[in-house]
Amino acid sequence: MHAKLVRAAGDWLERQPCFSAGAAQAGMKALIGQLDKLKAALEAGKNDEAAEILKSLKQSQEDG
Repeated sequence: MHAKLVRAAGDWLERQPCFSAGAAQAGMKALIGQLDKLKAALEAGKNDEAAEILKSLKQSQEDG
């Protein structure tokens, strides 16, 4: 699942005209960090923390 999310995120970043190669890499690293935090929260049963991470990811997506 994690690999599919990373691949989808990479595809999305490539379609964004505002990202240069360096900015895209930095964006991917930040996204992967957030996904790792989400995975850890879910595995630990910390649903409130996971919900906050998802909320943050959604807001980031909406902000572009």
